Amino acid sequence: MRARSRLGFWQRFLEYPAITAIHVYPDMKQLSQYALLARTNRLSLLGVRHTRRIGQDNEFERLRDYSIDDNYKHINWRATARRSKLTVQDYQTNQSQRLIFLMDCGRMMTNEAAGLSLLDHALNAMLMLSYVALRQGDSVGLVSFSDEIHSYIPPRGGMGQMNRLLHASFDRFPRLVESRYDQAFRYLASHCRKRSLVVLVTNLIDEVNANQVHRYLTNLVGRHLPLGVLLRDHRLFEAVEPEHPSGPQLWRAAAAAEILIWRHQILSDMQSKGVLALDVFPEHMTAPLVNRYLEVKARHLL
Repeated sequence: MRARSRLGFWQRFLEYPAITAIHVYPDMKQLSQYALLARTNRLSLLGVRHTRRIGQDNEFERLRDYSIDDNYKHINWRATARRSKLTVQDYQTNQSQRLIFLMDCGRMMTNEAAGLSLLDHALNAMLMLSYVALRQGDSVGLVSFSDEIHSYIPPRGGMGQMNRLLHASFDRFPRLVESRYDQAFRYLASHCRKRSLVVLVTNLIDEVNANQVHRYLTNLVGRHLPLGVLLRDHRLFEAVEPEHPSGPQLWRAAAAAEILIWRHQILSDMQSKGVLALDVFPEHMTAPLVNRYLEVKARHLL
């Protein structure tokens, strides 16, 4: 700051600390893109499939103003005549259900893919699915953990929950520590007693962590509906792609193939015990995750 004397004969400069906290939020452009494509019935452009619902849910929810993308069959002509304005009916697609994310923030999520860490990809997909679930009328919650519980957002409905989820995840970074799955699942059991779709997003590298993930997810079957999202490593799949490997490349391909077979066995064992599983590349996980959620809703698995 520049300060002058009372008579204006001299001036001096004063320095004061000005500490400001700036929150850098992720790019949420995909959410507006989803909303636009959902209104125009073109979600296939994002990779989201149309899932046929088992049964019908035609309970009336509300009346609202007509928009250009609405179906003419949903126009309520009595309300339109009364208001002198085109009015359509909204229907409840299903009863409100609960969706809880368990986000692994430990060393398993420090690898990078397409310029982002695995945790960044997981958080982007989590926010996208949260937006879809909240639009469907469901409640969404979040538990982020590594060697401790970092944050907990209780499951709630309404689009205001997006701000809570965003604020709880925008400054989360992977840490080079061992993740405590036991602590995370005990925390889930004590704070979330109602049946929910529990989505664990993690990465499997060694048998110790794989056994823990397998044990705790299978223990949830019956009380909750567990979904294990396991992120793939591009280097493993690239190592087995050569058709005629030789020399060191052959040994590298053999080691990668053994790891992939072990990984496939873990997935098969979990699925045989009632755990839903998703094995995807990090940068391509959003659409398969949303599709699996819509499948759960359509089949009334909750």
